[in-house]
Amino acid sequence: MHRSLGDSAGVPRGQPRWHAIARRLRGALGVEAQLLARGSASAPFEVQVKQVPYASNGGVPPQADIYLPRGKGPFPAVVVIHGGGWRKGAPWQMEHIAEELAGQGCVVANIGYRLAPLFTYPAPVADGEAAVRWLRDHAPEYRLDVASVGARGYSAGAPLALLLAARDTPESPGSTS
Repeated sequence: MHRSLGDSAGVPRGQPRWHAIARRLRGALGVEAQLLARGSASAPFEVQVKQVPYASNGGVPPQADIYLPRGKGPFPAVVVIHGGGWRKGAPWQMEHIAEELAGQGCVVANIGYRLAPLFTYPAPVADGEAAVRWLRDHAPEYRLDVASVGARGYSAGAPLALLLAARDTPESPGSTS
């Protein structure tokens, strides 16, 4: 039996296959909307604190959105860093990643950093380092394991995450690094 591209199980003859795919997606999105409508009881994380200043580098206070997983901890932590070609972008671009990580049991600091052309290297890296120091300094408050701090970045945020792993420059002797 010969089948055309438009024919597949569950799709009436003559109707394109994408109609069935669209129908399934609408159904899946409807379920997700229902879960979100239930409120914070179904949220994958416990607390989300918006725009917490974590440093005062260069007179521009970089800020982070903090996500806390459910439970007692201590939890590993992840600094999440947005992209934007070093010139634009904001933490809201990484909200879905932050929520996913918090839902998997990580404390997440979804950070903003100083952008070009006003600020250049090493300012964004210093902001990332400040975020790690800030998280470790607030470990009891956020129930995090200071020995388990990682970073995840997208686009321009990816090399920043790698630089955080490669550099270890405490702000001053005896400070958290």
